Amino acid sequence: MATTTTGKKASQAKASGSSAKAGARKPTPVDKKLWPFYILEVLRRHAPEGVERDGEGNRYLTRRQIVGFLEQDYGIDTQVKAVGDNLTRLHDASMDHPELGFRLEYLEGERNAAAGASSRGEKQVLRRGWRWADASEFEPSEVRMLVDTVIASPVIPQNHVKDLVGKLLPLSPEKIVVPGIERVGHASVVNNDFFLNVEVLNEAIRRRRRVEFVLGAFGTDGRLHKGSAPEQRKVHNVVPMQLLISKGHYYLLAHYAGGEEEYKFRIDLMLDVRIDEDGVVDAGAARADVARFREQHAYAMSGKVLNVVLRINKRALHTLFDQFGPSVHFKNEQVDTIDVELRAALYSVLFWALQYYRSVEVLSPPELREVLADAGRAVCGMYAGEPGAVGLAERQSADESINGA
Repeated sequence: MATTTTGKKASQAKASGSSAKAGARKPTPVDKKLWPFYILEVLRRHAPEGVERDGEGNRYLTRRQIVGFLEQDYGIDTQVKAVGDNLTRLHDASMDHPELGFRLEYLEGERNAAAGASSRGEKQVLRRGWRWADASEFEPSEVRMLVDTVIASPVIPQNHVKDLVGKLLPLSPEKIVVPGIERVGHASVVNNDFFLNVEVLNEAIRRRRRVEFVLGAFGTDGRLHKGSAPEQRKVHNVVPMQLLISKGHYYLLAHYAGGEEEYKFRIDLMLDVRIDEDGVVDAGAARADVARFREQHAYAMSGKVLNVVLRINKRALHTLFDQFGPSVHFKNEQVDTIDVELRAALYSVLFWALQYYRSVEVLSPPELREVLADAGRAVCGMYAGEPGAVGLAERQSADESINGA
C-alpha cells in the first residue's frame, strides 16, 4: 500500500519548531535595496498604531514611527529622509503598477516659512503620515473574534497560538489589546503535529484519496502516546469527507471503505497520518453535509440518527438551538412547556438531556428513555452509597465506549 505525507516541509517545521521570541531583532540586510520590502511590512503590521488620522478615522504611520519600527522589528538603522525617499518610490510604483498588489496613501499637511518652508513664506505640502490602503477587509470586531477563538482553542500548540495571533492582529484597522495567551501548566497537552495533520487531511480530501492513521491517547505525563492495547494501535484507513469543528475540537468526518455510516475522529489525537495513494475515492463517496451532521450529532457523537420527541421548558429553548440548530419542529405548546420533534444521534441527545435534566424530558423513542433511566440509576447508585462502591465498568455501556463517551 503506497502511502505519503504532504510534501510541504515548511508546515512540519512550523508545527514542531519553536517560534522566535517576540521583538527579537533580525540581522540588518546587507543590500539596502531590500529595505522597501521591510517598510511595506511595517506599514502592514503596525497600521493600527498610526498616530495620524484622516477625517474617516484611517490611521497613518509617520516616517519617524516607521524608522522606530524598522529598528525594533528588524534591526535596521536608518534615517527619516531615507524612509521618506523609499515611501515616495513605493507610492509611485503602486500607482503605476497596480498588479504589484499594494497601494500606498499619504496624509497631507502644510508647513509655513516659520517651520522651514519656502523663504517667500509659501505654504508647502507635507506628507504627515503613510498607510497601506485597503490593507484589511476585516472589522476590528471580526479580528477580535478570530484572535479570541485561536487563544481559546484547546488543540493549537502554544507556539502556534503566538504565531497565528501575530498574523491576525495586523488585519484589524484598529489596535486590539490581546489578553494573556500563555497556557500556564498546559503547554504540553497538545499534539505538536496538529497542523501537519490538518494539512495532510486537507490534501487527501482535495486529491480524493483515503487516509490512514492511529488514534493516540494522552498519558498522565500530559503527552500523546500510542496505546498499548491492540485496539489502540489499530490503523484506521478511511474515506475522508470533510473537516469540522465542534465544542472547540477539530474532527475529521469520514467513513470506512464500503460502508456508509459516518464517523468522526479527533484530529489532535491522530498519529502517523498518511495518504493512501492506492485508495482513490469516488467523488460521490466523499460528499458530506457538515451542517446537518453537526446538528444531528451534538458533542460530535457518531451513531444512528433517530426521531426524537422531547418536552422542554420554554425558558430553556436557547439550549435547544445551541445544540441542534433550527431544524426542529414544535407542537403541543403549553404555558411553560412545548414539545419538540427532531432528528439526532442517540448519545447526542443523551448527554444533552442529562446536562439539562431540570428543563428537558425525552418522551420518545423508548430506547433512549431506557438508556437515560440506566444512566440515572448509575448516578444514583454512585452517589447514594459509599464513595467508590460502584465500579467504573458498571457505569459505562459498550455503546458509550464505542462512541467515545
